[in-house]
Amino acid sequence: MKSATPKMTIEGFLDLVKRRHELQHTLPPAPAANGPGSGGESPDTVYRRNECVLNYNPLFGRPFCFILGAGASVSSGIKGGADLAWQWLQEMHLREDNDRNPLGKWATPEHLGEDNFEEFTLGRYAEFYPQLFERYFRGNAEYANAYLQDIMRGAIPGFGYSILAWILARTRHHVVITTNFDNLVSDSLFQYARVSPLVIGHESLARFVRLEPGRPLVCKIHRDLLFDPMNDVDSVGYLKTEWAEALHTLLKRYTPIVIGYGGNDGSLMSFLEHMPTLGPDGLFWTYWNRDPQLPKRVEKVVRKHQGWLVPIYGFDELMAQFAEIFGVPNLGKEMAESAQKTIESYKNEIRAFIDKAVLGLASEAIGTERKRLYRAAIYHSELSDLKNHWHYWEIKARAAETDDEQEEVYETAIQKVKDSAGLLANFAWFLWQKRQQNSRAEEYYKRAIETDAMDFDAVEGYVRFLVEVRSDLDGAAAVYDRGIAADCKNAIKLGQNASFLESVKKDFKRAEDLYKRAIEADPNHALNLGNYAHFLEVIKEDFEGAEDLYKRAIKADRKNAYYLGTYARFLEFVRKDADGAEDYYKRAIGADPNNAFNLGNFARFLARRRNDPNTAVEIAKKARDISPNDESLRQLVQEIQEQQQKNGSEETLKSVHRVAKRPTTEGKVASKVVRKNRGRARENQ
Repeated sequence: MKSATPKMTIEGFLDLVKRRHELQHTLPPAPAANGPGSGGESPDTVYRRNECVLNYNPLFGRPFCFILGAGASVSSGIKGGADLAWQWLQEMHLREDNDRNPLGKWATPEHLGEDNFEEFTLGRYAEFYPQLFERYFRGNAEYANAYLQDIMRGAIPGFGYSILAWILARTRHHVVITTNFDNLVSDSLFQYARVSPLVIGHESLARFVRLEPGRPLVCKIHRDLLFDPMNDVDSVGYLKTEWAEALHTLLKRYTPIVIGYGGNDGSLMSFLEHMPTLGPDGLFWTYWNRDPQLPKRVEKVVRKHQGWLVPIYGFDELMAQFAEIFGVPNLGKEMAESAQKTIESYKNEIRAFIDKAVLGLASEAIGTERKRLYRAAIYHSELSDLKNHWHYWEIKARAAETDDEQEEVYETAIQKVKDSAGLLANFAWFLWQKRQQNSRAEEYYKRAIETDAMDFDAVEGYVRFLVEVRSDLDGAAAVYDRGIAADCKNAIKLGQNASFLESVKKDFKRAEDLYKRAIEADPNHALNLGNYAHFLEVIKEDFEGAEDLYKRAIKADRKNAYYLGTYARFLEFVRKDADGAEDYYKRAIGADPNNAFNLGNFARFLARRRNDPNTAVEIAKKARDISPNDESLRQLVQEIQEQQQKNGSEETLKSVHRVAKRPTTEGKVASKVVRKNRGRARENQ
């Protein structure tokens, strides 16, 4: 007596899925090599594991995979295989039956073709999808492919796919095996989970199937729509060998849940019929509960694999119930947050391009090249929300071809963009440097400070103006103090003021106090660490403290050529560590090959410490070419060349000694570089 195919209620199925999913998160890890009783596991852990083994099917630890057929795509607007088969059958009847017989009378093996339709009945039309496809398109593969692309064009993954995407992306159940050609799975993964799956769309790629792929895996066993999809009787009559091997491996690891697949092809269905038994609870075949008449082949496969038939209301409905089991969150909220991050990232990329184009490339370019870069920056600013930002107007001002045009842009910008300290400060600089209108410049600097006492450009610009134009050191210090008063724990402002007090006012006691406060406010602020290290070395001669801070500055910003170079100089002159100094000089030049300060110091090092004038002169020439206005670098090249000519003589040794005895120039250059890099370091904090 033939046994009935086991059927499981939807409630029982959902409970089983839940327990298996939870078990995978709570199952204790495998025992250590020393095993129970040797101190490697507690008795409680051993008991829990044994309880799991005794009470649960061994297959419970396996993750699920999803076998999807055309029925899973219907709610997303793509016709299922049965609907297409019915449509083709009706159209063939309309164009071929001149006698206008009813469809049931015409649709017989005699009319359709005895070779492929021997067992055809109208009630089984869906099972004959491949035969009807082949007869309808009559071997015209190009037309068939265009037809399929047309019905799938514009399809948007439905609600069910949003849940499936989250499960695939966020859990261990991350494998899909499908007979479908559409891209609903991969589209939903990107749309709802921002994940790109590994899609195997052709049997020649099946060797790349992995049990733990590291990302969702989509196996299209009938190929992708763009890879000559398989539809006709011959192509879907058997499963390609490459796929058979891959699926055999996958289904040893994953328990399949079949959704929307009618088993009407000869490929996947034949594979399931002939593969070894999957074992108890090895397969769950869902079907539409309003259509209880299942093909005999399906029931036979379910029995073979000791599986279950599960009635469901539909793909979306099943996924909606899975959502609670797998803990799927509010995807609308996740998508909104992800979209906002993407938008912000895009805006940041635009700003970065504009900064690079305007502050970097355009400032060095000339003629039409400069105009093109400015035009590109303005174009992208106008497309984004930067049009309402003061950066947009700054770009337009810099792109102006005359001072009059530039001033007009600034004045228009100040009317349109209210309370922008950066814009006011830049206009003040223009009035000072380009127009020599110092009174107006100071007025706008004051407005900038009033707007934002913390703005870097406003503070730095006004301090420089007060020092260079007004010779008002106390006023400059007051500007820094005002910024600190606005935020007494702002590491940038504290460090700015400390550097000013050290290098301009020579108020070393207060400078050190502010350096300490700045580092306390931000222990990893590389610029403050480096500046205080230089202060301790040069002013306090606290070499131990200086070295510690140099190392901290390098750790905070490992690719900053200035900190690497100043520490190399410290090792050379203070620690007398030639090998350590050479290593850091090379690291500094590797970080920035065009840093003339480090190149010049390394050239001096090679000349005086390594007696290698040939290498030294080439490096010195590069430094000179980078900074052609630096007289010390021109003199350095000349002296090393003299060393080359008189190598080994007493005069040469004196010359090398003179080069070595020029630390004051290095000190001056160092101070300049500190100021030059302050803004850059601030951007990197």
